[in-house]
Amino acid sequence: MNDSEEALKLNMGKRKKITIVEGMKLYKILGAQKFDKVVNDTYKGIERQGYLPERSIDTMKNFWKEYSSKTLEQYLVEAIYYKWDYCLSFKEIPNEEFEIRHHQ
Repeated sequence: MNDSEEALKLNMGKRKKITIVEGMKLYKILGAQKFDKVVNDTYKGIERQGYLPERSIDTMKNFWKEYSSKTLEQYLVEAIYYKWDYCLSFKEIPNEEFEIRHHQ
């Protein structure tokens, strides 16, 4: 454990919007199904296998309810525009090419 005062600490207790990386993972898992309605067992499986640590079934459901009608590209454009956190470790997108690669 890094006890240095200069070490960055993640605040997992605070409710945060799903990160860009987490959203892309959900699109990879759920988007392939091509349904708006996903059964609860699917979310339970995602939670049980630990694909998105610290995310509840309700959080995943709410995300998918809002974004299932959008393509991954539309989701990414919105996420980049509103400067959502890239992942739990990096607030900003760590690689400049990420935007270019996903903004086609």
